[in-house]
Amino acid sequence: MHIQFYDQVLTEIQSGNTRDGITLLVGMLDAVSHDQAKFDAASSSLKAHDLWALLLEDPICAQANAVPRQPDLLVDLICEQPARITASSTGRRLFDVTASLTFARAIRERAKVAEEKLVRAWQAGARICILGQENLRALRSLAGQDLSNVTLIEPDALLLNSSEATFDRSLIRINTSAEDFLGARQAPLDLICATTAADHLTPLELSDLLARGRHSLTERGSFQIASFVPGHLGTGWRRACLGWDIECHSEANSAAPAGLSARTYRDATDCIVWREFRLTNEDQDKGDTNNGY
Repeated sequence: MHIQFYDQVLTEIQSGNTRDGITLLVGMLDAVSHDQAKFDAASSSLKAHDLWALLLEDPICAQANAVPRQPDLLVDLICEQPARITASSTGRRLFDVTASLTFARAIRERAKVAEEKLVRAWQAGARICILGQENLRALRSLAGQDLSNVTLIEPDALLLNSSEATFDRSLIRINTSAEDFLGARQAPLDLICATTAADHLTPLELSDLLARGRHSLTERGSFQIASFVPGHLGTGWRRACLGWDIECHSEANSAAPAGLSARTYRDATDCIVWREFRLTNEDQDKGDTNNGY
């Protein structure tokens, strides 16, 4: 069954109907992604089919398989969509389609919203904490600016030091884990940006991180999280073609820890749920206010 289906997809793409072919493939992989045994069979058959060699001409798929488990590289590729991509004509046609898939649009939308939030907070002089080098991408438009009100937390020393090539030395860099940093009850922060943190945290781990961060928020400060929802469009394609594992969180399994309330909403793609955690009214006892972010 899989062989005949992949034959059809391959024929569509080779005939110039790239979008139709990829749409068929993504739909099928999403459909079987809910059953692990069926998904494993479909994925194995795909890797053994001639279609796989053609898919590897797509720069996104090629990058994912050449350097596995490096989502930052894929996010850069999806967000920047460089015109100078080195790829065959088939690869470019594939990229035009895969870069416009709902999953890819959700990646770009999340990065765009995160940038807007961070830039707005920076312009207001807010005390900002960014958890993880991957979230620093949202500040690229401020490269060269005074970032003395921004603290980057990154446990990997090499990644931490790599930020010096892009950002002014005024950016405060601390080589530690987010859990240890927030657990030490830092001076009140107006914005804790952990937009992508949920991608690699279980619900319990995420709840623990939020609970630690509660003690580091100003009265109107916010802790920002944006997670993919279970079964989002492109789930099967992401897993089979990109080998990209993401922890997905529904609204139901990400309740706010004690002392925090959450404003929750989905993005335009319906793939990502944003959560803005703030102190509850009875817990707003720090006496340090701002306009909120």
